[in-house]
Amino acid sequence: MTTLYTYGYTGATPADLTAYIDELDAYLIDIRYSPRSRVPQWRRDALQRLAGVTEHGRPRYRHIGAFGNVNYAGDGPIEISSPIVGLREIAPYRAARPVILLCGCRDWQTCHRRAVATLVDETFGGTSVHLPGRYGTTWRLGVSTIGRETFPTPGWRPEEAVVS
Repeated sequence: MTTLYTYGYTGATPADLTAYIDELDAYLIDIRYSPRSRVPQWRRDALQRLAGVTEHGRPRYRHIGAFGNVNYAGDGPIEISSPIVGLREIAPYRAARPVILLCGCRDWQTCHRRAVATLVDETFGGTSVHLPGRYGTTWRLGVSTIGRETFPTPGWRPEEAVVS
């Protein structure tokens, strides 16, 4: 069983995400309803380049729109588009190596990626780790500071992340 991670990119940099992908040797699974963004660095094509390929030449990036939140643009409750299809699509990635579920939301507690992570964990077993975005941080000695809170920077340890 591999670990499931979640990551929200709002306020983060592509370098932050790249550090996590590299350190975890993970697949990047984009679970936004649509892989588009007003910010070019968070669009599908940019993320495909950022994530690269595995040692076997398999792309590390995959968009699974079936895990998208149908109500992402409105005030409706979180509603996962096609959970069964999403589970079928993520299964081979989850079995092969760690997976990072990607969404744009800054707060994992209110983001649909929390619901998806719970669904995946309940189906395949395990727990999820919600990675800090390191947005608005001061970089020093492997620790970033936002207000009074500290978060890991490159060289971070998984036990410093939030586990749900």
